[in-house]
Amino acid sequence: MRTHLDLATVIIFESLAEISVCLRAAIFILNFDDIFDFLRRIKLFKCESEDEVNIYKKRFGLFSNVLRFYFGCAFFATFFSLCAPFFSDKPMLAYPAYYPYLDWQNNRHHFWIAYTYQLVGMLFMAHTLILLESYHIYLMVTIGAQLDILAERFRRVGKMYLDLPHDVQQEKTLEFFLDNVKNFEELSRFIDKVETVFDVQFFYQFVCSALVFCVTALQILRSNFLEEYVSLSFYVAFSATMMNEIFLPCYFGNEVTLRREQIPHAVYSSEWIHLSEKLKKNMIIFLEGLKRARILRSGKIFTLSLFSFLTVINRSYSLFAVARNFIK
Repeated sequence: MRTHLDLATVIIFESLAEISVCLRAAIFILNFDDIFDFLRRIKLFKCESEDEVNIYKKRFGLFSNVLRFYFGCAFFATFFSLCAPFFSDKPMLAYPAYYPYLDWQNNRHHFWIAYTYQLVGMLFMAHTLILLESYHIYLMVTIGAQLDILAERFRRVGKMYLDLPHDVQQEKTLEFFLDNVKNFEELSRFIDKVETVFDVQFFYQFVCSALVFCVTALQILRSNFLEEYVSLSFYVAFSATMMNEIFLPCYFGNEVTLRREQIPHAVYSSEWIHLSEKLKKNMIIFLEGLKRARILRSGKIFTLSLFSFLTVINRSYSLFAVARNFIK
């Protein structure tokens, strides 16, 4: 039973990874114009001061660290899976496969051909998955940074152009405010477009994550820590990689929501009391439009938030408890 479960587990992992690569590649191909336009849209946003550049640097410093950790988890998962055949008493490959013209079980040369093929294939698949995954994470990090910058600009409204005559100051301030309202509206449309393009990918990750966490937990529970430390290390590293796939969109999606919610507070923090009636009316209209909550969603069902991440973990544990009782 244990051997069959091990085989089924690896097949599930392999199948989900291949489906994920095909799905993400299809999304990029079908939406290539929109995805290319996202980069153009990001380039159009200009920083106006060194402080705004530092906001970008801070956010992308976090993104770089997250990406390193993500690559590290994927590397160790791949490494331990490729090491497993060398700790087996019988000839085996890292991943179950059928090669009709290779008698790898009895021929050493054929074994190394099949093993090398799997080595190259899994390294390519792991890096492709992470790069495709990191693109929409990059977009959400960029959106969060731009929302932070816009919030800082709204806080400065009424505190600028103080050395100019009063009428000129009011005119310049109104122009500055309306320009950034326009930037915010363009950024809101950008967020909607990102959600539309990657909606299916987010939904797939939510659906398959519960299954992966459940199967991984079963394998870790049934493993002999002293005799199967290589396989155990693979399951731990793979579960960490899969957790990144669901945690990162939830975390950075939650960050986008929180940073959008700070915009009204930033407007209220400005020196609005000393501004012209025309600018105050524009502020009121802008603030009324911000009352409608904007939350990134996956499949029109799940929200990209930390609450959704905890929900997936909870559902995984429920599925794990049922499966454990069934296997017993």
